[in-house]
Amino acid sequence: MKLCFLVILCLIIQAPFISSQSLVIELFRHGARSPSQGTFDNSWDSYGYGELTSVGMRQHYILGAAISQTYPTLTPYDPTTVYVRSCDKNRTIMSAYCHLYGVYNGLGPNLPDTISHQMTWPPYDPDILAQVDTNNASALPNNFMPVPIHSVDSGEDYILESYKNCPDLSDIYYAHTDDDTVNEVFQELNSTVSYINSQLPNQPIKTMKDLKNFGDTAIANLYYGKTIPANIQPSSPMFNDIVFADQWYEVYPTLATKKQRQTFVAPLMWQINDYINGVKNGSSSLKFIVLSAHETTLMLILTGIGLVTPECLRANWEAIRQDNAVPYPLCSYPIFASQIVFEYYNTTDPYIVVKYNDMVIDFCNTGNGICSLNEFINVSSAITGKMGYADFLKVCGITTPNQQTTNFFTNSPVLPICLSGLILVLLTVLIVLVRKKDAKERLLEAHLNEQAQKP
Repeated sequence: MKLCFLVILCLIIQAPFISSQSLVIELFRHGARSPSQGTFDNSWDSYGYGELTSVGMRQHYILGAAISQTYPTLTPYDPTTVYVRSCDKNRTIMSAYCHLYGVYNGLGPNLPDTISHQMTWPPYDPDILAQVDTNNASALPNNFMPVPIHSVDSGEDYILESYKNCPDLSDIYYAHTDDDTVNEVFQELNSTVSYINSQLPNQPIKTMKDLKNFGDTAIANLYYGKTIPANIQPSSPMFNDIVFADQWYEVYPTLATKKQRQTFVAPLMWQINDYINGVKNGSSSLKFIVLSAHETTLMLILTGIGLVTPECLRANWEAIRQDNAVPYPLCSYPIFASQIVFEYYNTTDPYIVVKYNDMVIDFCNTGNGICSLNEFINVSSAITGKMGYADFLKVCGITTPNQQTTNFFTNSPVLPICLSGLILVLLTVLIVLVRKKDAKERLLEAHLNEQAQKP
């Protein structure tokens, strides 16, 4: 009897983690890529700059396969339950394809048994088509499942690339590309810079941006098995310096101030809330949402909740340089193929679990890693400074927003407008129905009077 009680108690305690997720939202960084430019290694010229490498493809294929194992209810593919959106960049779009290949590997459709293979041929030279046709039962080789990926122009992407599309805050960004903090960090890196310059005298590093570009090349080379410029070894303290320079300077000018942090995260955070609200109120059938983006996109959320910030990255780096324990062990930069996952459980008391690289994080600071829906909304409101989509547009000075990113349920003028329109339509229909009823009753009354007057 006691054993049964303990089992039941354990099940009650573990219930939140046993429940099946009603919605999984996955936001990830693209996989390993080539350097953004060829200043320090022009051997990438033929490959192209900023492009997803074969290593990056494999990273996302493996991550997708892991997702399918972690969330088996997401498969097989159902177009009514899956939505995928990517930044308008080759590397993010390709990462999404590779990721989805891993999720739905071998789950593509077969051809109907009753159709001949000739019926699948397009209008082309039959002799050539006969050589191409595989005569497989699957629609595509290896039962590949193509999944649609949506995107908007990079210059109008206020969800995944808000930090690039906020004209009125650009002055704040540029002010922090060469401020006192940047100069302090650059001075701390003086010995590393001097060494690189001694090895590459024709490509001197003069600014923090130069060092960031060097770090970008070093990391790209590391992930492709290439020699790191200046013969720096990956296990050396110098390599740690240049990795830090690349990562820290990538996000510091963008997220240096509270205004930047709140403004840039607002559209993404409220879009995530809207996805969840859609499932909660039954207006959305989505179960799996994939957002393919950049490390800065992930940093908007990580910095918002204080888990990974430019400040803790610097503090950890300085501690490592002095052979001390890092003061912020959870402060980990979103490297290639990093992800943030929001698991929404649409139970009687809805709740959300947030993971960063498969580790549950205390997003709502509750101590157990579980956010009630209200707690999640409150945190969202706090990290955005209560800014909604309309506020983002106003702060950024955007007067002609992209219509594809204004469908927020809770924090934009679109909902009131839509509701007003719906109410107007319903009132119009009601008036028409009442008038039709009155007209019908008058006709019936006239008919009855006419019948009564007949002999």
